[in-house]
Amino acid sequence: MRECDAIVAITTFSITHTRAREDATKAGARIASMLGFTVEMFEPEGAMAVDYNEVARITLRLARKPSGRREVKL
Repeated sequence: MRECDAIVAITTFSITHTRAREDATKAGARIASMLGFTVEMFEPEGAMAVDYNEVARITLRLARKPSGRREVKL
């Protein structure tokens, strides 16, 4: 894992406190630990099958809304 730039870890158990994760992070790797995810979620009809460009568009629009405000209620 130390030699990777980005890691997507679909695991049964958390890797947060492992030496491998710590070493990879120290070496600069970005890690998405996805505890409880399944491979099926990444299939065409799975939960992760979204239009990421649309997600980015909506996220950027929402991020601009609270600009200059002292308080935001969700």
